[in-house]
Amino acid sequence: MDKNYFSPYVRLAMFSTIQPPFLIRERIIYDYELIFVRDGKSRLTVAGTEYICQRNDIIFIRPGIPHKFENFGDCVFEQPHIHFDVCYWEHSLKTPVSFKNINEMSAEERSWIQSDVFQDCDIPFVFRAADPEAFQKVFFDVLRTFISNGVGKELLLKAKMLELLQIILAQFERKGTEFDGSYIRPEVLVRDYIDNNFLNPLTLDQITGLFHVNVYTLLRNFKKHYGCSVIAYYNSKRFEYAKHLLETTNMSVSAISEQLNMADVYVFSKFFKKYGGISPREYRKKTGYEA
Repeated sequence: MDKNYFSPYVRLAMFSTIQPPFLIRERIIYDYELIFVRDGKSRLTVAGTEYICQRNDIIFIRPGIPHKFENFGDCVFEQPHIHFDVCYWEHSLKTPVSFKNINEMSAEERSWIQSDVFQDCDIPFVFRAADPEAFQKVFFDVLRTFISNGVGKELLLKAKMLELLQIILAQFERKGTEFDGSYIRPEVLVRDYIDNNFLNPLTLDQITGLFHVNVYTLLRNFKKHYGCSVIAYYNSKRFEYAKHLLETTNMSVSAISEQLNMADVYVFSKFFKKYGGISPREYRKKTGYEA
């Protein structure tokens, strides 16, 4: 990604509030869309993955990616948004905002779908700003500039949009340590959440939904940093805790099963044998607690 070529063109920037019920049916867009959830909630489905977007979330839609929005309960959805090209090109002026799916587009319209210049940058579809104050200031500067009629509006819009892109890229291009100022890498947040909640039933969908992270990006980065998958890490925490209770307490196998919120003792025994090679009762006989 060579940022020297960046010359943003803001196609549309507006304040928008949608009353329920609503549905923006599945579509793809030619450009990029950046949405700040100012208030309310919405259900967003991107490439088959569902997100519940709420106050202070940022939604980043890339060109050519199928997505749809629909109301979440009776919530009003206040969603100022910006449609933009990262690089001005020959079709920038004539390309509209799309509400079509790929099958409804003509050959010419399909040619307007831009290449994703951020394909090597792990910007999630839904995220929170590392510096909310800085992001919101520049985001709303773009909206105010777009609806103004001042001299030099086009250049000012480019400058503001470049500043906004820099804020986003600075958050997701960070390298090196797990902790970097106010930004904590998503895989670290997920690990910490599991460390504090492993006694509860958790699924990968629940975890990715909580942290608004792309599941494929999370799986890749989690394994890279911790050497195992998210679910393998979660199961290892539960197994080690079960071993600890068998070794150091006189709790029954049934009680330990309940402690781990297993469906029943048989599910727990099957789980323990899968990871330990022997049943919990056999493990206790070998190494466990003696009253």
